[in-house]
Amino acid sequence: MMHPEENEQVEETNMAAWLLGIKNIQIQPYNLPTLGPDDVKVQIKALGICGSDVHHFKNLRVANFIVKKPMVIGHECAGIIKDIGSNVKSLAIGDRVALEPGISCQTCNLCKNGTYNLCKKMKFFGSPPTNGSLANQVVHPANLVFKLPDNVSLEEGAMCEPLSVGVHACRRAGVNPDTKVLIFGAGPIGLVTMLAARAFGAPRVVIADVDCNRLSIAKELGADGTILVSSNIQDVDEEILKIHNVMGEGVDISFDCVGFDKTMSTALTATRAGGKVCLVGLGQSEMTIPLVAAAARYRNTWPLCIELLRTGKIDVKPLITHRYKFTQEDVERAFETSAKGGKAIKAISGYVTTIRSRFAFRRRPVTNDQRWVTIKGWQILAIGNSKTHYDWSLKGMANEENPIEMKDEGANLAPFHPSKKRKKNKVLIHDPADGYVEQLDKQTESLSARFLFMGHFLTPITKSSFLA
Repeated sequence: MMHPEENEQVEETNMAAWLLGIKNIQIQPYNLPTLGPDDVKVQIKALGICGSDVHHFKNLRVANFIVKKPMVIGHECAGIIKDIGSNVKSLAIGDRVALEPGISCQTCNLCKNGTYNLCKKMKFFGSPPTNGSLANQVVHPANLVFKLPDNVSLEEGAMCEPLSVGVHACRRAGVNPDTKVLIFGAGPIGLVTMLAARAFGAPRVVIADVDCNRLSIAKELGADGTILVSSNIQDVDEEILKIHNVMGEGVDISFDCVGFDKTMSTALTATRAGGKVCLVGLGQSEMTIPLVAAAARYRNTWPLCIELLRTGKIDVKPLITHRYKFTQEDVERAFETSAKGGKAIKAISGYVTTIRSRFAFRRRPVTNDQRWVTIKGWQILAIGNSKTHYDWSLKGMANEENPIEMKDEGANLAPFHPSKKRKKNKVLIHDPADGYVEQLDKQTESLSARFLFMGHFLTPITKSSFLA
């Protein structure tokens, strides 16, 4: 946790931590924009270092966000209001506040409908090309600045940003007293997701990670069970057994707070049919299952985060493991410590999101002459442009490591070989409960383990192709 006000050099010029290159941060002057009528000026008193900050520090990029010019870094922050715009009535000079770092356009349909976190014109502190908040002072819209209760510290206020990731994920997934939760990743975002799941009433929360130290911390913070896993995707089947043994019952909701092929595949396979998988971490910009684009930031979480902190339902103080002054030496030390990981917890956080299918579907009634293959309660209709056989093969979905049980209801199960004559192959997913089928229209390369279609699981398809 950084404390910019502790810079012992008293200067009139506003100073900020500028990322100039890979592992090159310098404290230099930062000219603030003019205070608008709806803005406030905040003296930053506490700032946490996020996982995305570390990625920028080490690689000058996070996914498709690339640092192309010097940028002020940082976005998890809280401080004290030093000045207010003429239209601001809800805040006053001297108020202790937490800042929500994303500024949306407020004019597009997404913003008007309340889903401002999806705004394509979002300007987010410390996400290129927008300057961040590791500075003496920043100017920010008043509607994104939230007053802290007396019993919530400035450090805790800065933790509202990573906590919002966990709160938004639990909201989207519908965590409640009837849902058993599995979390992949015991880093900062995995831990705040665990704390949020517990606050939402989850009766059992199990967390998996490759690091024993982080699992120990998760246990101390209230995890009901911990599972040491590997990074080898070949171990998925064995680890699924471990997960089910530790969970004791089926997994209702899984949160992947890492975001790799292996963790997502494990989450999708471990979760019960009809359950939910929520992608939170963005470890890879591309995955075998293309879900990264479905990731979304949190929204409308600051008041709830502050209330959870005020009431003591969530205690983020144990996550704040390191504190630094706002000096050149300490800023460099803070980022080096965060980059090393290990026992440094707040020092690292992550990104938001939940799962939503990218595919478009068309619903149509089932006809009697359609032939189906049944897989564990779901039926797949194979349609081809030949009257003698079906071009779509379910046999192509299995291999020696991932066999699937299929009941042949008349469809041809010969291996599938795409050809120029078979451009019109389609796949329809049929839910026997409502007598409708879902037609997959958009091409994708593969499915891995289970995939969520319209709130249901199709189980377990591996290494298959859908051709629209």
